[in-house]
Parts: sequence; C-alpha cells; structure tokens
Amino acid sequence: MPGGTPSGGGGFQSYAAIGPLGPPSPPSWEGQVPPPSSPGNGSGRTVGLVLVAVATTLLLGIATFFVVGALVDEDDAGARSTATPAPTVEPTPQPDDPDPTPEASPDAPPTEQPTEPNPEGPNPDGPSVLQCTGGLPEQGVTGERGRFITGGGLRVPKPADYESALDQGSAFTFADGVFAPSKIIEQGLTSGWVATYALGSLSRGNGFESPRQAAEVVVQCMAGSPNFYSDFTGSTELDSTETVVDGAPAWKLTQEIRIDDPELSVEGDIAKVVVVDTGDPSSYALFVSVVPIGDQAMIDAQDAAVGELELR
Repeated sequence: MPGGTPSGGGGFQSYAAIGPLGPPSPPSWEGQVPPPSSPGNGSGRTVGLVLVAVATTLLLGIATFFVVGALVDEDDAGARSTATPAPTVEPTPQPDDPDPTPEASPDAPPTEQPTEPNPEGPNPDGPSVLQCTGGLPEQGVTGERGRFITGGGLRVPKPADYESALDQGSAFTFADGVFAPSKIIEQGLTSGWVATYALGSLSRGNGFESPRQAAEVVVQCMAGSPNFYSDFTGSTELDSTETVVDGAPAWKLTQEIRIDDPELSVEGDIAKVVVVDTGDPSSYALFVSVVPIGDQAMIDAQDAAVGELELR
C-alpha cells in the first residue's frame, strides 16, 4: 500500500268528524180535516199554540242544523290543520354500480419483482460511506506489548522489520483503534510503497453484520480508497474461507489488488483480511495484512501470521 498520512358519520293525531244533523219531519195532515175552531172554548188558542210549537220546533231544527254544521266544519278544519302529514318516504338511493375491475392492458409493463440476492456475495452494491469512513482509527489504539502487536481484542507476533514509527493506522477509516506498523518496500520521487500489518475493530453499528460480510466490505473499502490505492486498476479474490481464531468464529479473505504507478515497480498487494467474532456485541476484531505481489517470502509470512492470531 502507498505510504503516507491520509485525510480522512311522528306520528300524527287524527280527529273523528261529527256528521250534520237534518231538520225533523213535519206532521202529516193528508186525508184529515181539522176540527173547526171555536173561539169560545179555547181550541183556537190550542191550535195556535200547537202551530207555534211546531214552528218553534222547525226553527230550532234549522238553527241546530246550521250551528252543528258550522262546528263540524270548524273541527274538520282544525283536524286538517293540526294533523301532521305523513312524511314522504324517499326511496333509498342505491349505490352506483362499482366500476368493473380494470383489465390489465396488454401493453402494461410487468410488475417489478424484488431483486434476488447476488449469489456472489452479501454486498453486491458496494460498501456504504458509513462502512468505509465511519471508523475511529486513532481512538483506543493499544500498540505493542512485548513481542506482540495488539488491537481490537486480538494479538499477533510483531513481524521483523516492521516499525511503529511507520504506523499507517489513520488510513483504516473503516475501523476503530487501529495499530498498523509498516515496512518500506519502495520509494519513488513523490510516492512510496509499504507492507503493513494492522489490528483494530469494526463497529457493528456501522453496518458490519457478520464476519464474512465485514471482510468483503473491508476489501472493497480498501480498493476504493485513495488512502490505500490511488492508482488502483482492479482486484481478484484469491480465497474466501470460514475459519476459527483461538476458538472464535472468523472469516478469512485473500484479495489481489493491482495498481499502476509509473514511479513504482510494484504491481500491487496481496491483501489478507481476517474478521473475528470475539463475542463482543458491539464490534468484530479485525486483522489486515498487505504485502507486495510477487514477494513469496512476505506472502508466506503473512499466511503464518494468520495462524498465530490470538484473542487478547
């Protein structure tokens, strides 16, 4: 890797009507001759009284007819004006017929189906900005302890000729507490190349979901970062394997990362990434080593270092 320091919803009442009363029928005199009246014995007065009574009766009948008729008419009118008319029952509106189910147009595009996961890996769309830059590489660095380098809950023997003064930890912007002693491989006029061993941790809260997924994300972040490979041209996965580190489940991934820097003869790095589930609910432990392509001795030492990883 290049050496240097990165920037990081009522009813109604009815009344009975009284029928009209007719006048009484007058007495019939047909076929009878009334007796002659005699002024002396009072029969004339009697007849007169009878006639007066008959006339009075007729008058009373006529008056009764008109009075009762008027009362009946008045009661009928009152009944008509008082009674509440029966409410008109409006027909219940029927809902409009529902629109028929529209038939699918033969020209309509088919409904998009969910995309199936990419079988080549759990992170087909590339890493997120948070995954690649959400780390705190300079926080909680542990460094060297005797012949070991430590960090992220892991330790590994310090490789010979790797210097703490050449610590490249700040470039690991995806990780926390990174200690990364390095060794100079080549130096150009404006650029240089170093081999690096690094230990740190990956915050699960930044989108690291399993050791395998985390290892793949780390390699992608490295290859896409100018802090690592400003002249990156491509990468090839060499190995991706489930493993165990000191009894803890882990994932090991080896990637060839190529660059093209006219100032340097190196072709790129063999990057080895190991992510370990140490049981910490908030993070995974991380080991990263990058050594030059073609340097078999350094590649062998890199493989050996993976076998020497321990939980701290």
